Amino acid sequence: MPTEFPLEQFQDLYLQAYESRLKGCTTFRFNPEAFQGVLVREDDLKNTTYVFELENGETLELAGDEKVVYDGEEHNAANLFDGLKEGTYGKW
Repeated sequence: MPTEFPLEQFQDLYLQAYESRLKGCTTFRFNPEAFQGVLVREDDLKNTTYVFELENGETLELAGDEKVVYDGEEHNAANLFDGLKEGTYGKW
């Protein structure tokens, strides 16, 4: 679902699925605070800013699709942010 899709209509989808007697209903709505995955649209990555706090206290703001080298490996900012948050690269 597009990020700007109204929440009320988004919630109605489940009621429609129930009333249609569907066995299940799966949706995906981009939320950079909660999830980063393969179903994310490129526009959502470009329009989402990730803020990294550096060891010296400075902050670095990057769009989700920007490339960044961390510990000798290239990542996009969104994946690196999630990896750091989840402890993939140790504590931050």
